[in-house]
Amino acid sequence: MKKTTKAAVIITKPTFHGHMVPLGYLYVVAALKEAGFQTVAVESDAGEEAGTKTLAEAIDATGAELVVTGTSYKFHNNCPSSTIESAMAVARAAKESDPGRRVLLIGPLNAALYDSLLKEPAVDAAALGEPEGICADVAAAVRDGKPWRDIPGLALRGPDGAAMTGIREYPDPDALPFPDRDAIDFKEHIAHSYFSPQTTEVLTSRGCPFNCSYCFGARTSRRNSVNSGAPFRGASPERVVEEIGLLYDRWGVRGIKFSDVEFCASSARVENICSLILAKGYKDLRWRAVTHAKSVKPELLKLMRSAGCANIYYGVESGDDRMLRVMNKKAALEDVREAFRRTREAGIKPEASFLLGVPGETEESAENTIRFSMEIMPFVATFHVFLPYPGIPLESLMKKEDAQPLDDWDVYQLRVGKSYCDIPPERLETLSKKAYRRFYLRPSKIMELILCALREPTMRGYIFQIIAGKREGSWLRKMLLGRRRLGKDPGAKRRENR
Repeated sequence: MKKTTKAAVIITKPTFHGHMVPLGYLYVVAALKEAGFQTVAVESDAGEEAGTKTLAEAIDATGAELVVTGTSYKFHNNCPSSTIESAMAVARAAKESDPGRRVLLIGPLNAALYDSLLKEPAVDAAALGEPEGICADVAAAVRDGKPWRDIPGLALRGPDGAAMTGIREYPDPDALPFPDRDAIDFKEHIAHSYFSPQTTEVLTSRGCPFNCSYCFGARTSRRNSVNSGAPFRGASPERVVEEIGLLYDRWGVRGIKFSDVEFCASSARVENICSLILAKGYKDLRWRAVTHAKSVKPELLKLMRSAGCANIYYGVESGDDRMLRVMNKKAALEDVREAFRRTREAGIKPEASFLLGVPGETEESAENTIRFSMEIMPFVATFHVFLPYPGIPLESLMKKEDAQPLDDWDVYQLRVGKSYCDIPPERLETLSKKAYRRFYLRPSKIMELILCALREPTMRGYIFQIIAGKREGSWLRKMLLGRRRLGKDPGAKRRENR
């Protein structure tokens, strides 16, 4: 009988993970099991604060010969938050209890940071591309006692530093198994959202066809240089609706947050998904998608609404046409206004994200963005501060001294510690907080939310969560009350001790 390999997938979580679903990890678990490997998943708040001894015992209990852990919680997000310190704690704990155990890092940040990550002796390799096939190949190499250098898509430590083993082709989403939600306590990841009391996440595509200059997932970013093939790949409508059906029937899910970076990249695919949802009779299903302002037309919006689309999240990013050109958004303010008008006419609530502090930002353009957010009146608005991930297209326009230090992993924790425009970091932090307050504490916005809560029981429950600081609404409560210190840097002490 052929020997197998026991693998443990250790899910490292950021402090603000809430009820997000670690889909990237669950895809890896499913791929390893499909390839015939005994695999368990362990959700861990690993880190220096958790205590290495407890973590080592948890890893030992799995009996794993291969430990897979991640440098980011959200693999398919274009602004991945770092869990690097936690991943390093997992690696050290794995080796402490068994020096012969192998450790593989997965996650999107690896493509830019692998040389730095492999300076940690406990890490054997870093997967550079989408991880499912890489992990299965590595597990097979562990089982067969073969070297890893012939596996494309890895970064390995060598005599002259870290080096890539080769380019790996992007996987076909239809060829992958569904994420293994049974591997975790999945009920804990079904949350009360503002459009459904039983909401979870589904990923229907990989990549993005756009090339926004600030984005880690842009077509020409370093993240996409480690794979070959089309960056955007959509799963077939039949597969998408089959996965929705499993969640609907088995778990009682009635709300879906599509985690795709660009859900409407293919109008024909979205039309077919909507038609299949309608054919299945999921009349109480509500869902939310993310898309570009120029990706939707009135006919598509009407079909999406009839199939249960409740909210669309647009990456607006700026209320200043000059800054939109700097960001290479391929959309002007008038395009955004038209998209929001059409979305409302279709009966869908539009949402918007905004990004402050991109190189070239001024006080005037930042103020234009805040005012524009109140002009287009999204149902939900978020105001982020620019963080330049290594290898983004905008990197070539940045000052040399503004390049991120690759050994300073804490800069990827989505905190404001530095400014990359002429606005000081303290002022950027203030602008971000004021943007939230000016947007949400307007009398007209408060009245809109009150009326919405009176009409919609689901919204009443969500507003209660915001007030109570529970579950999904707590981040907004902290921001509005000024209790979220964006500029605080809890990693500073760790860096001093390195």
